[in-house]
Amino acid sequence: MSEIPPSVFSKRSFIFFILLAPACVLAVVAIVLTLQYKQFQAMVAPATTVAEFAWTPESRQRLETLLASIRSFSETATDTASKADADTLRFTPDDLTVLVASSHVTASEHMRFRFGSTVTRNKDTLLTVESSQPVTALNGKFAWIFKRIAQMKDGWLNARMEGLPEVKAGPPRALDFTVENGFLNNGRVPRAALMKRAGLSPKDFLDPQLAPEYAAFVNAIDTAYFHTDAVYLVRRAR
Repeated sequence: MSEIPPSVFSKRSFIFFILLAPACVLAVVAIVLTLQYKQFQAMVAPATTVAEFAWTPESRQRLETLLASIRSFSETATDTASKADADTLRFTPDDLTVLVASSHVTASEHMRFRFGSTVTRNKDTLLTVESSQPVTALNGKFAWIFKRIAQMKDGWLNARMEGLPEVKAGPPRALDFTVENGFLNNGRVPRAALMKRAGLSPKDFLDPQLAPEYAAFVNAIDTAYFHTDAVYLVRRAR
C-alpha cells in the first residue's frame, strides 16, 4: 500500500498563514508607498524651467490686437472684406504665451506657461506647452503630499506637453489641446496616464464670467489645426 503524502497545508500552518497575511499585505503596501514616495520626490525640481513673463508696451499692444481679432471672429461680419479677414485666425506660439500670461487664473495659481513647437522622429510638427508652478502654490486635495515630500523648500513642478489643437463636437462644443507626449521634469509620462487626461482647453484659463463669450467663440470655429509654426482656427460656414 502506497503512503499517503502529508497535506501541504495543515490546520496549524493555515492558522500561521492567517496570522502572517496582514503583515505581508502591510509589507507590500509599504513597498508601494516607498516607490510612490520616490516618484513624487522626482517630480519636484530645484528650479523653474519657464521664466516669468515680462510685460512690455509691445506685448500689451499685441494682447489688445489678439483680443480684438477673437471678438471679431465670433461676431457676424457685415461686409465682404471683413468676412474674408475673419474667416481664419492665426496664433503663433508667442501669441498663445501672451494670451495665457494675461489670465487671472494662471496668475492666482502662480503658474508660468510658454508655447513653442517641436518636430518628432516621424517628422510631424507638434505644438508644445511648457508649464512651471512652485510647490508652495499648489492647491487641492493632494497638494499637501507634494509640500510634505518635496526635498527642497522652494521646489517646482515643471511639465511639458506636446500635441495638437482639436475641435470636439460635444455637446458642449469644445476647443481642446490633445496631448501626444508628456514629460514631467524631463521624465516621460506613461501613455496610459495621458489617455486618462481630459486634455488642455483655453477654457481652463478663463474667468467664469467670460464663459458665455468663450462659448460663442468656440461655436464659430469649424476646424483647428497646427501647421509649421502657428495654430489656425477656421470659421464655420455662415
